[in-house]
Amino acid sequence: MLEKDYTISYFTDNYTTINTEKLLKAVKDHTYLYIVEDNIKGVNRQALVTLQKQFELDGLVGDWKYPFSCSDTLNEALIFGLHILISDSELRISLFKELYECYKELNPSIGNLPIKNEYSYYNIILGITSRYNFDDINDFIVDGGMSSRDDNYRTKNEHISNYVGHMGFVPSSKTLDKIETQLNKKGLVIK
Repeated sequence: MLEKDYTISYFTDNYTTINTEKLLKAVKDHTYLYIVEDNIKGVNRQALVTLQKQFELDGLVGDWKYPFSCSDTLNEALIFGLHILISDSELRISLFKELYECYKELNPSIGNLPIKNEYSYYNIILGITSRYNFDDINDFIVDGGMSSRDDNYRTKNEHISNYVGHMGFVPSSKTLDKIETQLNKKGLVIK
C-alpha cells in the first residue's frame, strides 16, 4: 500500500469505528507498534487517567467527545498510528487538520487553543485522546511544557512526585495545583 492510501477513511468504517485490523497491519513493523497494540487492547497508557484513578482524585482528566464511536484508547491508537505511518509532512498535516475539524465540531472549546504551527493540530488531538484537560493541552501548545522550568513549579512537582512517583507527563500549573490541593486534603503531601 502506498503512503497516500493511509487516510482516515482507510482506517475507519464509514468514519464511525476504527478498523483495528487495518491499523495493526499497517504499523506491524514500526518501532512504536507496542503503543498502538496496547491502545487497541484497552491498556491505559494515559498518564493523567492513571494518576487520577490511582490516587482517587477528581476533575483532572479532560471530558472530551470523540468522532469515532469507540474507546478513547482506540482513538489514541489511530492518532498515534497515523502519525508514525505518514512520513510525508504535507499529507500528515492535511490529515491532522481534517481530524482537528472533526474533533472541534464535537468539542468547540478546542477552537480556543492556539494554533502555533502545523504540529499544533496533532498535539491538540493527541492531548484529547490522551485525556489531558484543556489547561494541559494549552500549556503544551503555548510553551511546550516550559512552565516546568519555573522554580516554584519544580518545587511543587518534586513534592508531589515524592509521593506519587513519576507522573509520566508535564501537567500545567493549574493541574499541578489541583493535584496538590486534593492530595493535601487527603493528608498525603507534606509541604
